[in-house]
Amino acid sequence: ARMALKTGAKVVPVANWGAHELLPYKKGEQTGLRGRLKKGLHPFPRKKMKVIAGPPVDLSKYEGQPLTKTVLRAATDDIMREIARLLGELRGEEPPKELYDHHKVLEERRGPKGEVEGGKVEGKESS
Repeated sequence: ARMALKTGAKVVPVANWGAHELLPYKKGEQTGLRGRLKKGLHPFPRKKMKVIAGPPVDLSKYEGQPLTKTVLRAATDDIMREIARLLGELRGEEPPKELYDHHKVLEERRGPKGEVEGGKVEGKESS
């Protein structure tokens, strides 16, 4: 978003789906088909990967504004919402109403005053 707002470049959202079937990744407990797949590339049987590009995202409402954290976050959210919409179209699903926010999840895990689940604060036991 920063580069687009600084230079006036267009941002064309692109979404893809299906790469996870061609090159699976490990995450969490391996159950079902994922548990039986070997590491590495799986070209056979043939996999279907879909890619879609949407129209450029309209960032004109941010033109002339200072590039503050708030403005950059809002512009980035507009771009990510459009990518989520395209991905929902590829998957045949409705995109989520609220985008995933990694920072928000970390704050929720830490709890009040930086406490982390399990009763520790920055590596020290809490009383």
